[in-house]
Amino acid sequence: MRSTFTLILRIAVLLAALSLVACASGSPTGQTSGGSPTATATAQPTAKPGPTAPPQVTQAFCQSIMTVAEANQIMNPPTPATALNAQSDPELGVCSYVTPQSPFAVVKVLIEGKPYTGPKPVPEATIVQLATQLASEPGVTVSTTAAVSGVGDQAEFLAANVSESGMTFYADAIYIIYGNVASECVDFNLNTKPDDATQQSALTQCGQRVVAQL
Repeated sequence: MRSTFTLILRIAVLLAALSLVACASGSPTGQTSGGSPTATATAQPTAKPGPTAPPQVTQAFCQSIMTVAEANQIMNPPTPATALNAQSDPELGVCSYVTPQSPFAVVKVLIEGKPYTGPKPVPEATIVQLATQLASEPGVTVSTTAAVSGVGDQAEFLAANVSESGMTFYADAIYIIYGNVASECVDFNLNTKPDDATQQSALTQCGQRVVAQL
């Protein structure tokens, strides 16, 4: 029987795969449940030119995206966040809205440390291939992939879960490309599946706040 730590590693791999789909995508759409999603690739219009390089992720930058109170209002978690933690290295910057009562943050904002240089958009076949590979992983279900308009240049909401040893971890995320910056807002839940539409709405608000500060 694998440990909870192993399951969390599986989720990390899951999110990495989802991030590849989103960072490679234009605007994929469709739904899947452990099968092959469908997608179309079109870029979303942006009101102003996107940033040319990622920002430095600091406590002040995270605070400018969302305060703890705003994160709680947007995500409406069962246990509200009480603190905001900022972490950054050359690879990734992370804003975590956390509570001591839960091992999972209420929401995390991730900013890729290196400029995004991939194509915009990536061909539909590439998007479908990556999402299908994810859905074919043992125990993994991809419940929703949906294009999100009005957030950066390209944005994609994904809802997925991985089950093993009687536990199910649910991951919901919106992935955004804006200029040369790739980012995401992500939420985890254990054993209780949140509503995909509600999560998409909340994480879209998070994504809009990230784009506004880039």
